[in-house]
Amino acid sequence: MTFDKIGFGKRLYTVMKENGDTIYSLAAYLGLKPSTVSRYNNGLYVPKAPVLDQICRRYGISPHWLMGEDVPKTPSSASPACQVPVLGDVAAGTPIWAEENYDGHVAVDPEERVDFALRIRGDSMTGARIFNGDLVYVRRQPQVENGEIAVVLVDGEATVKRVFDHPDRLILRPENEAFSDMIYKKDTHDLSVLGKVIFVKGRVE
Repeated sequence: MTFDKIGFGKRLYTVMKENGDTIYSLAAYLGLKPSTVSRYNNGLYVPKAPVLDQICRRYGISPHWLMGEDVPKTPSSASPACQVPVLGDVAAGTPIWAEENYDGHVAVDPEERVDFALRIRGDSMTGARIFNGDLVYVRRQPQVENGEIAVVLVDGEATVKRVFDHPDRLILRPENEAFSDMIYKKDTHDLSVLGKVIFVKGRVE
C-alpha cells in the first residue's frame, strides 16, 4: 500500500474530530508526542505500521481507507476476527512501537478486546505458565490492579511481570523462584504501564 500523506492527514483529522480526540489525547493513547500527531494531521509524517494499527483499532476504521484509498471507511463485518500487531524483542531504549519491533499480525476474536501481542523472551514468568517464545496478548491501559500481570516500560525497556504499585515505588514480581523482585523508586526511574496481559498462547513445535 502507498500512503497518500495529505489524504491520510485529512481523514485522520476527521475521525479524531468525530470521536472527540485532540492531538494530546491521541498522542497519549499512542505513546507519542503531540507534535508528531500534529504532523500526521498536516500530512508531513506518516506512522509506522504498528502505530497505524493502533489508530485504526481506536476508531474502528480500515487502514486502507485511512491511507487515502477509495474503500469503505469501516472494515467488513463479515470477518469474525480482527488483526493485532505482534511485537518482537523490545530492546532497551527502543520505543516499543518502533518499526524494528514489528513482527507481523495475529488474528484475534474482537470480543477479547486486546490491542497487541508481545513475544516473550526469558523464563521469569514460568510460574504463570508464560514461557520463552510465547505470545502474550495485551489490552492497552495505563493502570492495573495490584497483582495483575502487565507489560511495563522501565526506562524505555519493556518487561512482563506482576505489578505492585506503591506511592513511592513500583515492584515488578516474577513468577519464578530463580528471579528476585524488581523494585524501582518512582523518582529515579521512568515507569509506565502499557497494558494488562489478557491471555497467553504458546508455540506449537
